[in-house]
Amino acid sequence: MPKSKSLKKILFIMDPLSKLDVRWDNSLALAREFGRRRASCWTADVPEVRLEHGRVWTTACRLKAGRAGKFATGPSQHWRLDIFDLVLIRKEPPFDFGYYALTLILEHAAVPIANHPRGIRNANEKMWALRYRGLMPETLISSSADTILRFGRRFKKGFIVKPLNEKGGRGIFKVERITPLARRLIKNATRGGLEAVVCQRYLTRSHGMDKRIVLLNGKVLCAFEKHPSKKDFRANLGLGATAHPTTLTASELKLVRTLAVPLKRSGLYLAGLDVMTGKLLEVNVTSPAGMTDAEKLYPGKKFIAAWADWLELFAARARAR
Repeated sequence: MPKSKSLKKILFIMDPLSKLDVRWDNSLALAREFGRRRASCWTADVPEVRLEHGRVWTTACRLKAGRAGKFATGPSQHWRLDIFDLVLIRKEPPFDFGYYALTLILEHAAVPIANHPRGIRNANEKMWALRYRGLMPETLISSSADTILRFGRRFKKGFIVKPLNEKGGRGIFKVERITPLARRLIKNATRGGLEAVVCQRYLTRSHGMDKRIVLLNGKVLCAFEKHPSKKDFRANLGLGATAHPTTLTASELKLVRTLAVPLKRSGLYLAGLDVMTGKLLEVNVTSPAGMTDAEKLYPGKKFIAAWADWLELFAARARAR
């Protein structure tokens, strides 16, 4: 196999192997691709990254791909972060205080990082696109149950309640009618008014299915539809939804063009847009996924390899500055 053109040593900041599905996880697929290019891949979780006397350090393990798609890690070693050619933030939400502190620490590192820690910190996945009027369905951010209920009464088809910092459909529920149970669910979701949640008008699928659009450096890398199971309104693949080939509509391409430049300027080079009926539901930037699913749908396409190619170029350009 040819050597990586610019990357000899790469750090993945991500969840432990025990929490990852080796068949579908995009970070592991990328590590496997860089392994083919004879790059050395290492892994660390949030507690293993620290700022000490102005320098960023990590306690990391070598990540090794084995047979049948399995992975193993070697013994822990201490490294200064600038020994790596590239650092990839691939930690899954929840975006809690530990994740927040990680982004602050990584801003002290003299090494190319993707996505950029400041961009991740400033771009709440459920709220970021609200600055662009009209892209999202009617949306309320509030910790007040009374305010949420007033908002929800406007919509005959009901509304969706989401936590601000979670992933994969976790904590999302639909309110069809204002009932005592709905009131209790909303109070629980807001922790009695202490925590804001996202509320959005419920979109029916009569005008189109949910789609995941993966952008790499502002351009469409891949896209597919997500069909929910008959048992759940949520179109998350981890909850039983299925992925299907798709083409993008004119309104979806316009949405991509609107977001491409601000995402790149924020250092959010890889982003997963969740779209339905031409409306943007959220922008995934912490650990965007979808490339392994898309490769199954489009035989012969090498989306993971294209991602690796771009990262090599990104790191080379960053170090040349």
